[in-house]
Amino acid sequence: MSEYLIILLSSIALFWRCHQLGLVADDDYRYKPAQEYKQLYREKKIPISQFVWEILYGAGLFKNVKLDHIFSVALHTLNACLIFKVSSLLPAALLYLCNPVNNQVSLWLNGRRYSIVITCVLLSWAFWPLAIILYPFAVWIHVSAVMFPALFLATSFWFLVPVGGITALLVGSNKFKEIANSRRSDYPQNSEMHRINWRKAILYVKSIGYYVQHTIFPMKPSMYHEFLFDFNRYLGDIAKGYSLNFDFWKGAAILSYLVYEIAVNHNFWAFWFIVFISQYCNIWTTTMHAADRYCSMAGIGLTILLAQKIALLPQPYSTAVLFSFLTLYAVKYDPLFYAYQTWQKFIQYNINITPEGSRQRCIMARFYILRKDLFSAFAVLKQGINLRPDSFDMLFMMAEVGLALGFHEEVINLVERAEKRIPYNDRAEGEKVLKEMKDVALGMIAMKKEKQDRLKFQALAKQSYRPMGRG
Repeated sequence: MSEYLIILLSSIALFWRCHQLGLVADDDYRYKPAQEYKQLYREKKIPISQFVWEILYGAGLFKNVKLDHIFSVALHTLNACLIFKVSSLLPAALLYLCNPVNNQVSLWLNGRRYSIVITCVLLSWAFWPLAIILYPFAVWIHVSAVMFPALFLATSFWFLVPVGGITALLVGSNKFKEIANSRRSDYPQNSEMHRINWRKAILYVKSIGYYVQHTIFPMKPSMYHEFLFDFNRYLGDIAKGYSLNFDFWKGAAILSYLVYEIAVNHNFWAFWFIVFISQYCNIWTTTMHAADRYCSMAGIGLTILLAQKIALLPQPYSTAVLFSFLTLYAVKYDPLFYAYQTWQKFIQYNINITPEGSRQRCIMARFYILRKDLFSAFAVLKQGINLRPDSFDMLFMMAEVGLALGFHEEVINLVERAEKRIPYNDRAEGEKVLKEMKDVALGMIAMKKEKQDRLKFQALAKQSYRPMGRG
């Protein structure tokens, strides 16, 4: 019982500022509809199943945003307690609780669905009979639970795997179809993302290496990752993604170690990590190649494996290493409490973490555009272009803003640079839009020059005109 008290006190010490947090990213898009769904349910205009799914998805479970955040932290703390229950390792529970890679399940309200699924999976593993109810419920909430039956391959109940697979298909078939359709519609032309071929094994190996490093050493916990960001958009980046570079060999070494732990040491938690991270290893994906929240379920296994290895060290080294990790995690968590206060602070934090990132800079530019502050939008994009000169997204948006501000000469330069970086699956549309922007800029320059010439002519005419005096 004292272990659970330590976990609770640690959670209070780390997350006591959670009541200061607000709505960030897409929280506000879920918060208002959630309140409307409550009213619709009271009026019996929607079924209870739709009501439960909508309010558990993310923001809006409570009318008070502070209570929403407190509930999310309480759920995260419960998951840490369940990790201790299934592993009997207090260091594993504390490492998971304090790891900032889990910020999207503890601080981001719309990441709560991942946290709910984690709770269901851990309860199902700790108390197996509950899996009959909790597993279908978890798959219904979110597809991140779908791989749970594969864990039974490591037990004497391996025959339950197909039962779980059939259950997942029955409960989540509509969601799977929706995801498949979104993959086809987001990138309809020549998409490498929704193709499955043997070369995707290279991406799988690279992704394993990336996730392990980011989970254990989350030096840049962020909503936006640059890993494989331009893959599928440019032929050169596709070739780079499939190349056997350092990322591949790093991933191969890490994957080899995990396989060794599973095959030789029969380590179940290494198997847990492989099972749950595999669906996020870019074998078949759309736009998000990596995310912190993808590490949360799989990270349970990796965290317990890390705690096991730390426990094997002799004292006082074991304690020193454990507290070094906890200190690192606490330090990296601290700025996240500032970031999750407002939408603008959240985007600014992500820009500070990855200054060359195009997504966060474009989002910040849209923020300024909506407030009609075009000069600030232009400035934030210009800073990004200086750090990432080949970003089509920033070049295109900067040209749009520049056109509105009247920077026509600079717009032509930006358009010419953007023409060289049009994503290959959007080339026809991209060339058309950029040509229109360039024509408008050239037309405005011509009009400006014509006006200047007219004024110059008028000035010369006035100088040469001398009225005759009276004789």
